[in-house]
Parts: sequence; structure tokens; C-alpha cells
Amino acid sequence: MTDLKPGEYDTILNGVQIHYSVRGKGPLLIAHSGGPGADARDWDDFARIDDFVTILAIHPRGSGLSGPAAGDAYLLPDYASDVEAMRVHLGWLRSNTRSLILIQYQN
Repeated sequence: MTDLKPGEYDTILNGVQIHYSVRGKGPLLIAHSGGPGADARDWDDFARIDDFVTILAIHPRGSGLSGPAAGDAYLLPDYASDVEAMRVHLGWLRSNTRSLILIQYQN
């Protein structure tokens, strides 16, 4: 897996420019706000969970500092595909049981 360093990053996933933030140190937690309209800037402290995990907080497509998607590609399968593409981008293997993906869905 890529050695993640705290900071702000951009990459292209599924043809969309995706912004993400990295903070903390420890096992990886990928956090996704469940957008559209909500992004990682709304999460200020993560209840200090970044004291013991590395948080990779994705700005969803069309939200925050990420670019827009084509057409109506803002459905849950599109977001899930972006998280999976991020996993592949990082070289994170599925067999890693010390990591977690967290997706927050808005009501």
C-alpha cells in the first residue's frame, strides 16, 4: 500500500477529479460523506479518531474540492465505485483486515 502522508491531494478516479485529505497515523480508514453537497471540510475533528488511525477523507464527486461528474453520475453505485477506485489507486489489498471504509449517508 502507498505510504500516506498527511496533506491535501487530487487524483483522477473513474474520469472525475477527486480531492482527498489525509491525516492521522495508524490503520487506514477511508471516509466518504455520502454527498452530493457534503464533503470532508464538514468534518473537523473526527472525534479524535485520527489519534490512532490514518483518515483518508474523500470529497465526493461534484462536492467540495472535487470536480463534477458527467451527466447524472451521482448515485450510490458511482460513489462506491470511486471508493473502490481509491482503494486500487492506493494499492490497498482487500485482505487487509486492519483497515476500514466508512461511508456516511445523509437522510
